Amino acid sequence: MGGQTPAEAAGINLNLGENKTESLMRQAAIHAKATEEEPVIKGLGIRINKLQILHEGDCIKVRAKSWLERKDWTEINDILRVQGFNWLSNGKDSCWIRMSKN
Repeated sequence: MGGQTPAEAAGINLNLGENKTESLMRQAAIHAKATEEEPVIKGLGIRINKLQILHEGDCIKVRAKSWLERKDWTEINDILRVQGFNWLSNGKDSCWIRMSKN
């Protein structure tokens, strides 16, 4: 490959900077976190703009950014239940919650 890494030979710029090992490990950690969120994001589609996804310890919390109309709440609730989330009713701190797979 003429002294190039496989990524360089394929024309992929990983933007690793000077400390390539550390940068690669950071990107892998970010990708692992994003992979866990991906099914949630794909399932919610454009509704994701109305929500906030939080990683807290060993769980994922999904909260509404603001008041949701009944139709939106019902659709979001149905999607999240299929993905293993449960509604935690706790006044202003209410949210959907699921234990992390990690």
